[in-house]
Amino acid sequence: MVEPTQLTMDEYAILKRAMNSPSKWLVFTDQYMETVKSLAHVGLLEITRESTGQVKDGYVVWQMKCRLGLPRWAHEAVERAQKEQPQ
Repeated sequence: MVEPTQLTMDEYAILKRAMNSPSKWLVFTDQYMETVKSLAHVGLLEITRESTGQVKDGYVVWQMKCRLGLPRWAHEAVERAQKEQPQ
């Protein structure tokens, strides 16, 4: 599990934007996409919709809807709890 002290400033800023705007389109330039994808890969960020990259003002810009993700162990705990509930 990633500790908050292990986050870079860019990672923290991206997660904070996703937390504050889960239903809004967020815009990222190409330079931040590697960070966004790595946060999604470890489960801290969930990308719910994504547009293709478009060039704007000389930068490749990506629009996506994101929300905070849960670590894999949290998803597994939710699945176990759902299976154990009586129907």
